[in-house]
Amino acid sequence: MSHLAVLPACSLLGPHVELIPKIFFSTWSDATPEAYFQCLITCTLIGAWLGAFPIPLDWDRPWQVWPIPCVIGALVGYITGLATSTVLIATNEKRLRLR
Repeated sequence: MSHLAVLPACSLLGPHVELIPKIFFSTWSDATPEAYFQCLITCTLIGAWLGAFPIPLDWDRPWQVWPIPCVIGALVGYITGLATSTVLIATNEKRLRLR
């Protein structure tokens, strides 16, 4: 989770500690990098959480063993967050050009 959610934000934002609260309290409509990371982190966490649902089912499949479903869910959530962030970047740039 830290490699998917925290490491990209830390590598791009750097040692600017004052930007960390903006990641967690900004809105997605803002055209800032913090909003994009908030979308990425949120989608990764939701994907990992949703990936935990197949674990208690009685299928006894090898892919159902913990932590495999959570990791797969986190990766799917991360990819979804990247796609959503890309759409947000494109729409915000288009909106800024029209002004």
